[in-house]
Amino acid sequence: QLLLENDRLRSELNRLKTESTLLLRSMKTATGIEPNLGNERILAERERQELTMELARQVEENKRLRKSLLAQSAKFLALRHTTNNPNTNLSISNDNRRTPESAPQSSHNSSRIPQPKSARSKLSNNKGFIRAKSFHHGSQDPS
Repeated sequence: QLLLENDRLRSELNRLKTESTLLLRSMKTATGIEPNLGNERILAERERQELTMELARQVEENKRLRKSLLAQSAKFLALRHTTNNPNTNLSISNDNRRTPESAPQSSHNSSRIPQPKSARSKLSNNKGFIRAKSFHHGSQDPS
């Protein structure tokens, strides 16, 4: 849900950038007078500053969303491990093949601690992928 909101905000930002570019162009053609180079530089600098501020806001929002997602994932894993579902215990003992099957209680306890760590590392690996993906997505933006 938070990721969908982030994507919605990103698309809204891109739409506003395009709209502002089109408005600037229409103002130039409506007046028939091209602004001089000094005004063009001032406008470009203002736009750059606005985009930098918006990027900083999005970076902070992404950090907040990542923290929230990690917290929710940790809660989900903890909840899943606390259930007494026999299928869950079976899948845990199958995942941990180094533990003898004759001691299912010890395999459940020993696999309980590393599981969140591995899930956390998977999420952190995913974070890098998401960052790279969003970076490439942003760099392909024509505006």
